[in-house]
Amino acid sequence: MKTDSSSQRFSQAIFSLALENNAIDTWLTNFNELEIITSNMELISLLDRPDLDIELKTKIIKELLGTSISPEAFNLIHLLSKRNIVHTLKSLIDHFHQLVDSNKQLTRITIESATKLNPDQKTNLEAFLAQFSKGSIKTNYLINDTLIGGFIAKIGDRILDASIKTRLKQLNQSLKN
Repeated sequence: MKTDSSSQRFSQAIFSLALENNAIDTWLTNFNELEIITSNMELISLLDRPDLDIELKTKIIKELLGTSISPEAFNLIHLLSKRNIVHTLKSLIDHFHQLVDSNKQLTRITIESATKLNPDQKTNLEAFLAQFSKGSIKTNYLINDTLIGGFIAKIGDRILDASIKTRLKQLNQSLKN
């Protein structure tokens, strides 16, 4: 998809410049501030309208963000609105975060469990899951009451499913065969 590849190119360029200028944290802060745009579909649609004058788009952006972002981040959102591709901003930010994580050798893992895990369970699970990462890990825990028991870990593009729900489905399938 064209917009996805353009957001990756933009994020790669921003990441390279940020790395070169020791400004990774500045860009992370900028992207947090830009959440006001990425979380509002009506605003994204407005800024993507080709019939809306760029001066009006610029005024809207300035009123929303003021001086809360760097001039470089303002230039980015201005360029995206000029090209009517503000809808790619979320993808751009997500890809930037992936580049930062990769640079830091950080693997983000989302763990879904049927109930809240206690600190010992979390420690044991993190130690087990760390073997799937080359560097450090950062975990995000979610409760999924449909699991019955066990857990599902999403490690990058891989899924480790150790849930009772899945095991019961597999058992049911094998009994049918």
